[in-house]
Amino acid sequence: MGFSPILPADGARAQTQFQSTRARFEAAGIDYYGAFSVGARAIININEILYDRDNAQMARAVPQLMDTLIADAAKHGYGEYRTHIDAMDTVAATQNYGADASGVGAMGRLNGVLKDALDPHGILAPGKQGIWPARYRA
Repeated sequence: MGFSPILPADGARAQTQFQSTRARFEAAGIDYYGAFSVGARAIININEILYDRDNAQMARAVPQLMDTLIADAAKHGYGEYRTHIDAMDTVAATQNYGADASGVGAMGRLNGVLKDALDPHGILAPGKQGIWPARYRA
């Protein structure tokens, strides 16, 4: 499972984000395994959560770690470069600018309109990237 936030190309922010992420891994009892991809405009902190699926304690810790990492990144305004299918709804929920009473942001509403127009029966990858067909939306 991977966690890869995108942040501005700023060394101080990258250092702070690295330290925070590594501390979260350590608190969860999981070894930190990460790297940075650095470009002129952005830095991607690519983290892989490697764990023993047969270890019940680790298996329980991973979803909690992902939720915490995603929330931490969102607090700083960092979006996800990519995420595991199990975390797509969580990541999509962080993109909530202009949220309505249901908590769905402008991007989520636009994605829903496009999904319904292009895939009215909701058969093409329902839920991928947190974009659900109308019949599955609350």
